[in-house]
Amino acid sequence: MEILKLIGLNMYSGDLFVPIFGFGATTFEGSTQVCNVFPMSMNMSNPLIPNQEESLEEAYSTCYQAVQPGLVMKLNPLLSFLKTAAHSLREKQEKAYNEEQTLARFPQIFY
Repeated sequence: MEILKLIGLNMYSGDLFVPIFGFGATTFEGSTQVCNVFPMSMNMSNPLIPNQEESLEEAYSTCYQAVQPGLVMKLNPLLSFLKTAAHSLREKQEKAYNEEQTLARFPQIFY
């Protein structure tokens, strides 16, 4: 929990939402298969959690109660996923920056 707070509240202090992922646990009751990466929001289509201390604590607590730690934790799939996500985010940020620079060179004229 302390690491989540450090990441969310300090490193991403300007972001309203942060994607937080867990690893190495069974995510469905009765399942024996360990999931290597899962969103702590417990919603794969929306892994974002409000970047507020109470929201992070609630998401962590809810997720921790819903999953069972697995016996075999594989970090490689998690690290590979994070690398891909970081690369995608960087490309989007670079594209947004380039578009912003283009607009700055060619200002819009309003009549």
